[in-house]
Amino acid sequence: MNKRILKKKIYEHGEQNNKIEKKIKLNANENFCPPNIKLIKNIIKEIKFFGNILKYYPKSDSTIIKKEISKYYNIKKNNLFIGNGSDDILSNIFITFFKFFYEG
Repeated sequence: MNKRILKKKIYEHGEQNNKIEKKIKLNANENFCPPNIKLIKNIIKEIKFFGNILKYYPKSDSTIIKKEISKYYNIKKNNLFIGNGSDDILSNIFITFFKFFYEG
């Protein structure tokens, strides 16, 4: 193993910039709020209701969510794009715009 890697300081969560008090730290994606017990109980209830299906991504056509969003915002379903996570959305954005610029 590279000696420089072994000399690197280990990341200590929540310990950055601890000299400044009463400051909310969001740079490490850490939550400064305590968990809401009612919310956690509801999430557990939903997980038990849906069972094993929650471990899969939804279907890519997203017809149910598109229908609900289009009703709520009064827009056409064809004007909506729903992705399976940020990687899927960013990938589709890059493909769309690179294809547009190169095929122009």
